[in-house]
Amino acid sequence: MLRVLPESIIILFLKRCLLVGLLVLVYGVSWGQTNTWDGSSNNNWNTAANWSLNLVPTAAHDVVFETNASVAVDINSTINSLTIRNNATVTLTSSGGGRTITIDDLNSAIQSGSTLRIAGSTGSGTRSMSILFTGTARTMVIAGTMELTGIGEGSIYNATNSITTVSGLIKLTEGGGTLGAIISNSSNFSLLNGAIYSHEVNGGEIPNASWDTNSTVIITGTTNNIPTGTNQNFGNFSYTSPSFTATGNFSPLDIAGNLTIQNQNSGLLRFENNFTINGNFTVSSGLIGFQTGNNQNRTITTLGNLSVSGGTIDLSRTNGSTGTLEIAGDFDFSGGTITESNVSGNIIFNGPGTPQVFTSGGTVSNTISWTVNSGAFLQMASEGTTVTGGGSFTLSSGATLGITSALGITTSGATGNVQTTTRSYATGANYIYNGNVNQAVGNGLPSTVNSLTIANTGTAGSNTVTLNANRTITTDLSVTSGTFDLGAFTVNRTNGGGTLTLGVNTNLLVGGTSNFPSNYTTRNIDCTSTVNYNAAGNQTLAEVNYGNLVLSGSGVKTLQSGTTQICTNFTLSGTASTTAVTGLTIGGNVDIGTGTTFSAASFTHNVGGNWTNSGTFTAGNSTVNFNSANPGSINTSLGTGSFANISFTGTGTKTINSSLAVSGNITPVSTAVVLSGTNTLTLNTGKIMEITSSGSLSTPGTGKFILEPGSIYVNRSSSNPRLEVKQAITGDKGWRMIGSPVNSTYASLTSGLETQGFPGSTNPTLQPNLLWWDETDKGTTLQGWRQPANLSNSVPAGRGHYFYVFDGASKPSPATGTYSDVLPKTISVTGTEVNLASGIFDFEVTFSARDTNLVAQGETLIEINQADEGFNLIANPTASTIDFNSSSGWTKTNMDESIYVWDPGTSSFLTWNGSVGTLGSGRIAPFQAFWVKTNATNPLLLLSGNGSKTLTPTSFFGRKLEDKPLVIDLHVTGEGMEAESFISFEKDGATGQDPKDAYQLESLAENWLFLYTYGSLKTQSPLVINNQPVLDGEEKVIPLHLAASKGGQAIAGTYLMDWKIPSEWPSKIPVTLMDHINQKAIDMKAESMHSFSFQGPEVPNSGARKSVSEFSAPNAVIFRSPYESGEINARTAASGKPQRPFTIYIGSFPNDRIEYLPDFPKLFAPVPNPFSEQTKIRFYLPVAEKAEVRIYDILGQEVGSFPAQAYEAGIQELDWIPNAIDLTSGMYVIRLSTSSGQFTQKLIKN
Repeated sequence: MLRVLPESIIILFLKRCLLVGLLVLVYGVSWGQTNTWDGSSNNNWNTAANWSLNLVPTAAHDVVFETNASVAVDINSTINSLTIRNNATVTLTSSGGGRTITIDDLNSAIQSGSTLRIAGSTGSGTRSMSILFTGTARTMVIAGTMELTGIGEGSIYNATNSITTVSGLIKLTEGGGTLGAIISNSSNFSLLNGAIYSHEVNGGEIPNASWDTNSTVIITGTTNNIPTGTNQNFGNFSYTSPSFTATGNFSPLDIAGNLTIQNQNSGLLRFENNFTINGNFTVSSGLIGFQTGNNQNRTITTLGNLSVSGGTIDLSRTNGSTGTLEIAGDFDFSGGTITESNVSGNIIFNGPGTPQVFTSGGTVSNTISWTVNSGAFLQMASEGTTVTGGGSFTLSSGATLGITSALGITTSGATGNVQTTTRSYATGANYIYNGNVNQAVGNGLPSTVNSLTIANTGTAGSNTVTLNANRTITTDLSVTSGTFDLGAFTVNRTNGGGTLTLGVNTNLLVGGTSNFPSNYTTRNIDCTSTVNYNAAGNQTLAEVNYGNLVLSGSGVKTLQSGTTQICTNFTLSGTASTTAVTGLTIGGNVDIGTGTTFSAASFTHNVGGNWTNSGTFTAGNSTVNFNSANPGSINTSLGTGSFANISFTGTGTKTINSSLAVSGNITPVSTAVVLSGTNTLTLNTGKIMEITSSGSLSTPGTGKFILEPGSIYVNRSSSNPRLEVKQAITGDKGWRMIGSPVNSTYASLTSGLETQGFPGSTNPTLQPNLLWWDETDKGTTLQGWRQPANLSNSVPAGRGHYFYVFDGASKPSPATGTYSDVLPKTISVTGTEVNLASGIFDFEVTFSARDTNLVAQGETLIEINQADEGFNLIANPTASTIDFNSSSGWTKTNMDESIYVWDPGTSSFLTWNGSVGTLGSGRIAPFQAFWVKTNATNPLLLLSGNGSKTLTPTSFFGRKLEDKPLVIDLHVTGEGMEAESFISFEKDGATGQDPKDAYQLESLAENWLFLYTYGSLKTQSPLVINNQPVLDGEEKVIPLHLAASKGGQAIAGTYLMDWKIPSEWPSKIPVTLMDHINQKAIDMKAESMHSFSFQGPEVPNSGARKSVSEFSAPNAVIFRSPYESGEINARTAASGKPQRPFTIYIGSFPNDRIEYLPDFPKLFAPVPNPFSEQTKIRFYLPVAEKAEVRIYDILGQEVGSFPAQAYEAGIQELDWIPNAIDLTSGMYVIRLSTSSGQFTQKLIKN
């Protein structure tokens, strides 16, 4: 019965059948299977047990060798592929006859580190061993080694049908039998980068292949039979057979890499065709011959270097033929021989222009000619390098020759780098002298050359190239290293153009009168190069800027105005001399050698390095500015000549190592300057030195900076050098006002002068002659004077003194003899000044109100003068001139603006209030003491910073020109004396006391003349600067006084007063001098002077002097005017006071007619007079006061009046219009009533 199975069972059955079919397919068919040799049975190829599949390899097997094996191939076998790996060495030897292994597929390989040896065997018949390929493009990669031996019947590798690539080693080796062979062509056999073909057999054939540039052929086995197959394009090729005796041809088409000939023995390798060696050509042994058919020339071109250290190169072995070696690289000819045995040979340098170094040492025989082609650069290797031979040497136009011989190049003889039989040096060639010994250019250097370069690399003293005749340069002259000695010869261009180069650390010696290389458009002169004009005679320098400039030899070296910069050093040696014709900027050192002279003329010379003078420096009116950013030094101790002007700028520290004399200014000093050791630096009279805030001057040793009298020194830095400050004391005996500019003692301050009246002084028992003023003493005036406690005491900074100089006068009894202080004398103090950059200096001024009730206690003391309060005697505490009116540097509280300085030359106090005065400015010199006045309690006078220091006078620092006040300048002369006084008009002025007033101080001289004013008729303070309110149309009445004395007695005499009215004075405001002596009015705008006779008033008996027999002690501070105020008539007989001689009246007059006004009120005649309806009544009041005007008839009846009221000083005008009354015709009287009296005028009514 038929049974139907379930569907699931049927599906399972079919799946199992499919699986069985696949297994049969995989394991039942052997194509592409790996069959690995294990050699477990024997060494026969045909034994199945030796293989991993237990099958003898077939076309379906990939045969693999992973272990060393020596296999006897006893059958011919076709396999799918062959692989040798795992560093295995496998030898396949034919067995029983000729055997072939045929590879039928891709991917065969001899892996890196593995080796395949193919060997034939001996016996009857053919017994060679071959590997060949069937099919198309079967691949074989040889990264390891394949060796074809010459054992037995030999071995064959047939690359046909394959693509065989070699990156490892292929070698043919001897074996005593038939030589191995490779059957190939360039399409199926390729030696890749790094691949080597080693031909270790005698004879044979080099396989036909494609040779990579970096592949190599090595021929080592040749003895008497040269291999064939050399007519290919090779990479690297090396002939290194040690037993070479054969004669044969070497005819490559091209060598892409290097060619090496290193054969031994007597064999001849013949070069029979032209070829190029793209790499290097090396010959160390063997014989090479250039040989062709008769009269055929051959050229071997080497694009790399040629090295011949042994062997022989015969450039002509055939009749009529010439061999040529073309070299584009270096030629190292250290040994061997280059010759010709027939016609001639050529060596041509044809490089691209980079140096081709030629090293000699081998032998050149017979006619060998040398040529340096245009564009090529032949460089001799050393001083002893020579080009020799019986041929010629040709340096072509456009070629370059590097010359190293001490004798340069010559035209004949065995001297110089070129020693061939004939020599030709082109005028269009370039010549470089770059030896390392002293060189002469030689007579072979043409008279004209394209370019000339000096590049000698010898050590100093052995690097000079010497010119022997004039040469003309077509393009450029360069000195890139070493020294070029021109002597008296020239190396100029014929016309403008080209470049002259003096390179780093090079030297050019110029020995002619004017032979610096000329006509070069561009000059590249390096800062480190040196030009040395070294002739024994006068020379004119080229108009160029130099690196280092040396003037040596002798004679005058004339600089040109076009030379403005010397980049590094300027040196004079021998007995040379030169004079600057323009300012020089010298970046390095200046060295004026012994026997030389440098005259700086009137120019500014900037020096960036050291200054050494061992010769003569003539400064003229020049300025030397040391301006380097690097440290420098100044050394002049061995030479003569001082600087005229000198300055220190830049940022580097400048060290002065010798005492330095400077006749002119030392400014600015804006960098650090060190005065070393015991050396000194001197600033002369009238000359300036300014140390800026960025500069400094230090004296770390015992050296010092000397300030001669009258020198102008300002230190704005924080440095505080040791100073010796000097001051000349001239003139005659008398008082001086002094202080110390540096920290010092009284002994030092007064050295050379005599002191007396205190302990330690020269004459301690005599009247004190050195006094200072204590403003705080509220007693009598003379009680304010003090003397030092001891001569050895320090002088307080900022304290002023009165100092009496005797000028050799006789000493008072009981002392005998004369004083030793005969003038002139120079005093000096040494120390450091107050440092205002780092601190504040307080003058410690005081204000002590006076007790006005203190009265005299005898004839030797005066009553206290209240005006003396606030006067402080101070001194400049610095070595600089300070400006009391500077807008910075001062702090002033409750201070008058006036200063007072005693001038012994004019026997008067000079004053200045910031605007006007006889002092001319607020400048206070070092050593100078001066008076200032405080005007209220808690005054303050401070110096801080250096803003108060000044180099030049200034009349009103910081004010605009338009703010200059109107000033009347009054001057009087007579009896051999003179005086000056000022009246100024400013917004802050006052008729009473104000801070810009300056008082007439008591004179320190025996003879004096005073001219002073009062602020008004109501004041009595004597003013030499009277600061009034601005002109505002109101009349001003200013009393003007005169006082004169000789020998303590008032004198009479004839005087001339002159004045200056400013041009800006308002045209409508008259100014009139009222002469009360002659009762005369002088229009001061129309006249400028007035003469008169005058009897000086007697000063009060209690005047401010202590009567002593030695000399007069100082008076009270302010002069006690003998004139009373003008508030009450000062000319009345009742007054015992002297009469005021003058008044200045500023105001208009009736009818603009100037007339005399007395110093008391005046009633003018009415205008008109007679009158009919009205009249003008005018009167003059010298001071502001109440006045009353009344009009009376002849019976005494009052007919009109102007009640009493206050009027300003000046001329007043009243209009009287009597219309309201019936005034009859007739005579009337006008009466003016004032505090000074009553004044009348007649009036007539028509």
